Amino acid sequence: MEQRTASRPTEKATLTPQPQSIHDRASAVPNGANVATATIGACTLVGNLGLGNANYAAGLADYTSGLNGLLGELGPVPRKGQATIFFPKIDWLISTKHHATVEVNRTRWTSPAGIQTQASNTFGIASFGNDYVRDTWGVAKLYSTLTSTLSNEARFQYGRDFEFEFAQPPTAYERANFVTSRMHRVTPMPWAFLPTSSSPML
Repeated sequence: MEQRTASRPTEKATLTPQPQSIHDRASAVPNGANVATATIGACTLVGNLGLGNANYAAGLADYTSGLNGLLGELGPVPRKGQATIFFPKIDWLISTKHHATVEVNRTRWTSPAGIQTQASNTFGIASFGNDYVRDTWGVAKLYSTLTSTLSNEARFQYGRDFEFEFAQPPTAYERANFVTSRMHRVTPMPWAFLPTSSSPML
């Protein structure tokens, strides 16, 4: 008895390579996400500045320079809140029928970079703002017993509440790009005249 076996020709599977996006390739190399972000940023600058495709190096240089400048805007910000309170009070028994009381409350609050009080923030290191308070209050009272059934109280009060805030002096990067830039004309604040803890504004 003769046995025959039939054989099929084998088919070769062909794989067509699919183009990968820059985001797909970013995960395939070390530090790929940062490289991808830098590449996209540089290409965006090339297009926005009209440098042409041949000037990718110029766009990358501008992107790197701008990024390094912004990195200088990050970091810890020293903040302080200092309160000075002066609260004298005088009681004067003029006579058995007259009693005078005088009290004064003088408060000075100085808080450089203290407007923003969060543990962390998304502002630049020179964008937290300075906070100041100048409060002065005075009360004078005169109690008088006129008769066994009649008394009188005379009171005089003076108060002033002065609260103000200022921007911090800009950083070198902000001065170069926002304060003195021809594209952004900004009148600088008189930071030299701002009150400090050593010379508070009265």
